[in-house]
Amino acid sequence: MMKEKTITVVTVLSVCCAVLLIIWLVFFCDLSGLKKSQTPEYMVKIFDKNQIIDINIFIDKEKWTEMLENATAQEYYTCNVSVNSKKYYNVGIRTKGNASLSMIRSSSQPQRYSFKLDFGEYVKDQTLFGLQKIALNNMIGDASYMKEYMSYEMFSALGVPVPGYAYASISVNGEPWGFYIANEDIDDTFVERYYDDLSKVNVYKPETMEMNGEDGQQPGGFGRNGSTGTNLVYTDDNLSSYSGIFDYTLFETTGDDDKMKAIEMMKSLSTLSDIEKHINTEEVLKYFAVNTFLVNLDSYAGSMKHNYYLLENNGLFEILPWDLHLSFGAFQMQQTSRVINFPIDAPVTDSMQNSPLISKLLEVDKYKTMYHSYLQKLIQEFIDSGKYYERIKQVSSMIDSYVKNDSMAFYTYEEYQSALENMIIYGKDRTLSIKAQLEGSQPSTEYGNIQSSLNLTALGTMGGGKNVGDRMMNTNQQSQGFFDTADASGTQMRQFQAPGEQNGAQSMPNQFGQPPADMQSMEPPDNQGQENMQPGNMPEPPEGFSSRQPPEFSEKRGFGPRPNQDQPGNFQFQNSTQASSTTAISSETALNSTPILPNGQNMRKNEINRNSPFRQADHTLEYAALGVSFAAIFIGLIAVFRFKKRKYSS
Repeated sequence: MMKEKTITVVTVLSVCCAVLLIIWLVFFCDLSGLKKSQTPEYMVKIFDKNQIIDINIFIDKEKWTEMLENATAQEYYTCNVSVNSKKYYNVGIRTKGNASLSMIRSSSQPQRYSFKLDFGEYVKDQTLFGLQKIALNNMIGDASYMKEYMSYEMFSALGVPVPGYAYASISVNGEPWGFYIANEDIDDTFVERYYDDLSKVNVYKPETMEMNGEDGQQPGGFGRNGSTGTNLVYTDDNLSSYSGIFDYTLFETTGDDDKMKAIEMMKSLSTLSDIEKHINTEEVLKYFAVNTFLVNLDSYAGSMKHNYYLLENNGLFEILPWDLHLSFGAFQMQQTSRVINFPIDAPVTDSMQNSPLISKLLEVDKYKTMYHSYLQKLIQEFIDSGKYYERIKQVSSMIDSYVKNDSMAFYTYEEYQSALENMIIYGKDRTLSIKAQLEGSQPSTEYGNIQSSLNLTALGTMGGGKNVGDRMMNTNQQSQGFFDTADASGTQMRQFQAPGEQNGAQSMPNQFGQPPADMQSMEPPDNQGQENMQPGNMPEPPEGFSSRQPPEFSEKRGFGPRPNQDQPGNFQFQNSTQASSTTAISSETALNSTPILPNGQNMRKNEINRNSPFRQADHTLEYAALGVSFAAIFIGLIAVFRFKKRKYSS
């Protein structure tokens, strides 16, 4: 009897332990397909929205000048980077942007370009706490410094997936360069934050401009239009008819079958059949609710039909926001009344017929009601609750001193203060207009007549900013000249012009010296080793090469086909002049260093894809424990049943 009781107790305890183990595995371990990954380290250490990122770029001054002078090429250069005092070596840097880049390059504005840093461009799998790329946006056209920040806050408030974002103070070779906003790049790491199974996700970045590089505009090029599919209007079943979408596919694993799903989605929109089999209507309508409040027209809602991501998750399509510095009515809207009274049920400046992703959904009463409910939710929970105004106050307190000392600002500090006042007015008056449209006292498919004291120009416009020269003069650049001009609307602007340069694109004179000795080399100093690098991110070189050997750079920058590549299928290094083990390599050798790749391919695209074993976590141990736990429960229950049966039979 004691033996049976003991066995029963032990069995019950085993079953309880197995249940607890299952609970731990499911809720506290990252099991692919069962639970989303935990918050990535970079979201905690980099994209803390309440902290300013400190970024110092160390680069040969001649290379820096060359990159700025050839900004529209958007080619990568090697540099070293310190992020919040943590050092990274041999990082890729390039200019980035579309119309804003070309506008700065072709004007006399300060050449405060937006940049992209790629930590894995030259060093395989080097990341910034798990993040490979980070975008540094110059906030041109934003006197408030908050348009992009507050826009992402509002999208996030409604549950629309947004990239990580935070402000960043940028220095070059130790000298202040500017105050930027940093964004997480939309790639596989972003997808993994929001979606359970990366292998079932495909992402496109539709573009209406002829592009040069990843996301840059070919100089002078507005060569594409809605006929290439970016308006999501269904024309036929030919992939070539939608080159504006499919030419900008993020993942190499996206195949023709995946692309056909996008065409099927557009066909479904055109006929309003099986909509919910192809579109995540809740997410799409939430996106347009926020986009409409913001009057963000440099997007799908405008005539350009770009600056958005089209994401397919297991057959359902969503739209994601991107590049929001011209929100709050700053794009192609010159009248305050039209911004405040922007119609919620015709929320595009293109024709509704040419914007089926919103127009076709609004033809269905169910979806129109959902859309209106999201507008109400946004107003009630973010505006009327006071969060909007409180957030402006909090962010202003955080960035005020940085804005005041921004060495290359497009706007003066006084203009920044005026912009904040007008951002508050925007929130109040735009809310008043939307409420009136929802109630029916103002038209919702055409512009109404609510009056507003909003100064739209004070918030910042496409032109960049006024009094640029005065700001530049305040940063000890008295040697440069300035002249008065006018933007397209006739607004007088004070612009920068280098002496001796009368016409055409102007280059920014380089005032930065060489980087300090410990940041000139493209590899970490011997006495620092891996303590300043990401653990495990430095790959072992091919046999016969030292792990500390700097790769040689292809002429001045970037990748390209190489002569005399005996093994085109393998990742190779090319011998370069070596310094002694106790002396840092020269700046010229170090800064002319980059890996050689077969056929000029990009390392990350060539060696890593979303389905590779490298990308997948190994959960063998967790799955084994899960299986053992279920087996223990099953055996335990059988044992209890048998002992009970034996007891009653006896």
